[in-house]
Amino acid sequence: MSGCIAVRIVILSDTHLPERAKDLPKKVYEELEKASFILHAGDLTEWWVMERLKEFAPLKVVRGNMDSQEVKAQLPEKEVFELEGIRTGLIHGLGSPAETRRKVKEAFQGENLRLLVYGHTHQPCIEKIESVVWVNPGSPTDFVFAPFFSFAYLDVKDGEIQQIELVRLD
Repeated sequence: MSGCIAVRIVILSDTHLPERAKDLPKKVYEELEKASFILHAGDLTEWWVMERLKEFAPLKVVRGNMDSQEVKAQLPEKEVFELEGIRTGLIHGLGSPAETRRKVKEAFQGENLRLLVYGHTHQPCIEKIESVVWVNPGSPTDFVFAPFFSFAYLDVKDGEIQQIELVRLD
């Protein structure tokens, strides 16, 4: 997929469908139309959400604490994989918002990641810590702990992150 053209990766977490909303916001679908790959850091809640996302692009997803038993039984707690030449970790997270980042860091100890995607707190952030880019896309539908509704995307070209952005939904 790499080469001359940047690859768009849409990053979601904590969609909580259909508890917090009947569907994803229109802006999320507009970005999914451009996606080459989708990462979802858990709490999609119901299996049909994953099936819907797969209609747009290949998907990596992990289970979250609020997912149905059906979803939890079929998804891993965390994933480590190469994504367009970038060693990536994907996890939902756990514990209180204050302890989530510590627990996420512990879960990937020694993995030599370049990108770490997590959710759970609904608090969007993009931060580079040492050589790892940490991304929490926030939630596009759930206001608990969230300063605003959001998701993220990043563009990768030739194994390098070209652009990364949080998208605020109003």
